Amino acid sequence: MEVTTVDGVKLSFPGGFAMVRPSGTEPVVRLYVEASTEQDVRGLLDTLRALTLRHAAGPRSAHQG
Repeated sequence: MEVTTVDGVKLSFPGGFAMVRPSGTEPVVRLYVEASTEQDVRGLLDTLRALTLRHAAGPRSAHQG
């Protein structure tokens, strides 16, 4: 797997890629996924979405459980 950090974070691998980048025109984060099959695209997108949301929430304090 190759990681590129130009204009966001892009993970390239045989058969596709996944990328997270901030929008240049809106206060949103954009997710891009390409893979060999629609099933792989959906799986990558679900994983990328969950990781992005977890990271955007920030670290959990010890009191939040």
